[in-house]
Amino acid sequence: MKLKSSVTLSIRFRACRASDLPNLEWFGMFYNHRNIIRESFRRHTAGENYMIVAEVNSFPIGQVWIDMKKKRLANTGIIWALRVLPPLQRLGIGTD
Repeated sequence: MKLKSSVTLSIRFRACRASDLPNLEWFGMFYNHRNIIRESFRRHTAGENYMIVAEVNSFPIGQVWIDMKKKRLANTGIIWALRVLPPLQRLGIGTD
């Protein structure tokens, strides 16, 4: 017997907050990047980059970081981090 099921997620996109930082390590997967995450957030609060999270039930399941400083003279942002929590990849979350 083959079972099919589906789950509907209510995803909200918003700017990263300081309270998100521990959860951006995603259960230890990005523990080694803690300093990078914190430095990126410092730059986010300084207006040098944007950190945007996709959240479900107040937990960040996706992240995109955009550097606004490197190519500011060209009015161009550079996406340098784009990730979705592995069990939720390939579901179109990064395309919303």
